[in-house]
Amino acid sequence: MLDSVPQTLPTRDRLIEAAATLMRRQSYSTVSVDDICRAADVKKGTFYHHFPSKIELALATFDHIWAEGRAEFVACVNDTTRSPIDRLARFAEGIVECHRDTFRREGKVYGCPLCNAGSEMGAQDEQIRQKMALIFEDAVALFADLVAEMPAHQNSTRPQCIETARAMMCFMMGVEYQAKVANNPEVIARDLLPGLVRLIDSPVTE
Repeated sequence: MLDSVPQTLPTRDRLIEAAATLMRRQSYSTVSVDDICRAADVKKGTFYHHFPSKIELALATFDHIWAEGRAEFVACVNDTTRSPIDRLARFAEGIVECHRDTFRREGKVYGCPLCNAGSEMGAQDEQIRQKMALIFEDAVALFADLVAEMPAHQNSTRPQCIETARAMMCFMMGVEYQAKVANNPEVIARDLLPGLVRLIDSPVTE
């Protein structure tokens, strides 16, 4: 069952929240404007008053999903009361708990909604491809900031930290995909942090 969208939110925000919930659980192509309007309790004409098209709403929704995820990541990275490796562990545990919570409520592992949309629509719509590319590079930059603080990277250059961070992002996306295929969040609990640590402990030297 779709989580209720707070009616106190402004109409535009209700549409984004409804789209975010639906697109976390379904593919972009299977979520219709009618589905979003029904979930947000908004008339179709009102939808088009706020968004010229489903694509425009999707782009705003992807920004919204990433803003939430980014805020959580930044909170981990900026917690200087913890060691860099403890911050990474806290981040990984947050990913695990998010998927576990969804699995407990719905019996499903949906994977990363941004990765899902990018893989589905990246070759179909240039605006979505560009949006996902920007989000990916922003995430890589955040990872690189944390990588630079790791003992194994004391002598690494910024490009070397970015290369390691990019590998970490790709690995995380792959682990979430495997968990989705297995429909088991414990795949993430088992593999995510150890794999990220292995990548950090093998710095680029050239």
